[in-house]
Amino acid sequence: MKRLLIIHRALAPYRIELFNWLFKQFDCKIYFEYGKPFEQTFKEDFLKERMKFEYDILPSGFAGIANLRLSLPSILRREKPDIIMCSELNLITAILLLFKRMNGNPPLIAMCDDNLSIAQHMLNHKKVNRYLLSSIDGMIGCDTRAIKLISDRLGNSLKMHYLPIVQDDRYIRLRMQSQLDRATKIRESHDIKSEDKCILFVGRLAEEKNLEYLIAQFGKLAQDEHHVHLMIVGEGALGAKLRHQSEQLTSSGRIHFVGKKEGDELYAYYAAGDMFVLPSKRDAFAAVVNEALIAGLPCIVSDIAGSVSMLNEHNGLSIDINKEDDLVHKMQKLLKSLTQPFSSSSLKPSLMPKTFDQYMIDLEQFINSLVQE
Repeated sequence: MKRLLIIHRALAPYRIELFNWLFKQFDCKIYFEYGKPFEQTFKEDFLKERMKFEYDILPSGFAGIANLRLSLPSILRREKPDIIMCSELNLITAILLLFKRMNGNPPLIAMCDDNLSIAQHMLNHKKVNRYLLSSIDGMIGCDTRAIKLISDRLGNSLKMHYLPIVQDDRYIRLRMQSQLDRATKIRESHDIKSEDKCILFVGRLAEEKNLEYLIAQFGKLAQDEHHVHLMIVGEGALGAKLRHQSEQLTSSGRIHFVGKKEGDELYAYYAAGDMFVLPSKRDAFAAVVNEALIAGLPCIVSDIAGSVSMLNEHNGLSIDINKEDDLVHKMQKLLKSLTQPFSSSSLKPSLMPKTFDQYMIDLEQFINSLVQE
């Protein structure tokens, strides 16, 4: 069994199944740079319930430089990996590259969540990152547009693999199915009838999520569509401002702020929805789109987010947030296709283009192709 060393930023729920799979498939050692993600917090008991792997936390950066992890050389000598996998491109990548060249050149793969605009900025303005890209053996990206851009710039010097941020669809659908009674009560508590349509947003109530735009566009939609509701799941700095904005609309009674939800409670909200909208101004990927598609919700996603790469003619539409009323028009279009009423006994069919297992088979083939070279 090949020895795989993973250096990743932090543990988040949307990466657990990937690490579970890698831990099972390889002789795997996992180190996280930080104990928790900076952007948001998650319930530790919820994370541990799903984890089937062990991990350690890297010592802090030297002299206050976050990515200057001087413990890496000793870890690498001790673990003697056949493959190294890191997240993003930074000083840690450079340290790993130095070790790679001094110790038998084990393949180094970087996992990058960059969307198209981030990739464009990196290639145009960050010479160090361009050098790192040209020096590593492989890159796993989650935006097909970014992958194509990097491939076009670097030619065949870097092997690329597309892997969106995906979770185990079988596990999540089982959890969502178990929450259908709760989903029914959620709809009833907000006076959302089975024939009504519930548009769902899940995420932080932050400026980059563009929720003022979403609420304004829903207000226009609701003038003609009287059986449509907007459910906003999350919390954040803009909460009070967004509530005030919604109160000014005649449709305010159909806009529901429910706070942050996690675990089974969050799965119940996905099960209660009919459509998912992500109108972000800035978003590297947005893992919530994967969860929505698993729940069978067609998605409308800003063309800025990398998760737009998962959409096809059967499961959603992209929007240009700079195009006036594009979101209204796309919501109207999707609403016409939502002919089935809410069911309290069964989930909608998954709309993911591939299963988690299929993505993992492709990933294994990619990793093995690098080791065999």
